[in-house]
This record gives sequence, C-alpha cells and structure tokens, in this order.
Amino acid sequence: MIRPQSVKYEMADKQQAVASGGIGTLLELSKRLDLRTDNNRAIPLFKFHLPYDESDHVFNIALNLIAGGNYLEHIEDRRCDEAYLNAVGAQRIPDLTTAGDFCRQFSTFSIVQLMNAFNSVR
Repeated sequence: MIRPQSVKYEMADKQQAVASGGIGTLLELSKRLDLRTDNNRAIPLFKFHLPYDESDHVFNIALNLIAGGNYLEHIEDRRCDEAYLNAVGAQRIPDLTTAGDFCRQFSTFSIVQLMNAFNSVR
C-alpha cells in the first residue's frame, strides 16, 4: 500500500499580502500630487503635529474604507495587521479614539475646506 507523504509548505519570512487592492496606488498618487501638504494647509485643526498631522488622520480613515472597514471601529483591525502597516509604510497608525476625536473637531467649514483642497489638486 502506498501512503501519501505529508507535504510541508514553507513561506518566506518577508512574504505578506493584504486583501485590499488600491492602497499602494492611492498612496503613490497622493505622494506625487503632494496631497498631504494641501490637506494640512486646508484644515489646520492642530496646533502641534505630535505624533500625527491632519493628513495622517484623513488618510487613515480613507484607507480604512478602502481596506473594507465600514466603521471607525474597524481601524483597530488595521492597527493589528502587520501586512497592512507595511503596505502603508507605517509603524503605527492613529487609534480609534484618536480618529474619533479628530472627526469631532470638524465643522461644516472644515469639511468644505478639505473638499476644496481635494478639488484644487484634482
């Protein structure tokens, strides 16, 4: 009787993947268009940028949506995903409570300013 041999699979240490496509493209596009600078100028909500600036929060929320998150609570899933953090080039991202605090600082005027910054780049 021939017995099947057990197959062992090895994965490379550096091999990682994220299920959400488009993150790299969005980050590269924002870098080429210098979108971070325009966002920070448009919505000066913070006196100091320690450790995150306004663009960090905007991109964190946008990338959470692209990665399949429907709520701010899903940011915690992104914070625990090493492959995601490597894909966005971050050691850490703003946590859920920080994102919530950021959203509460927005007024209608701030939202219009942010939209105008995106529109001017476009």
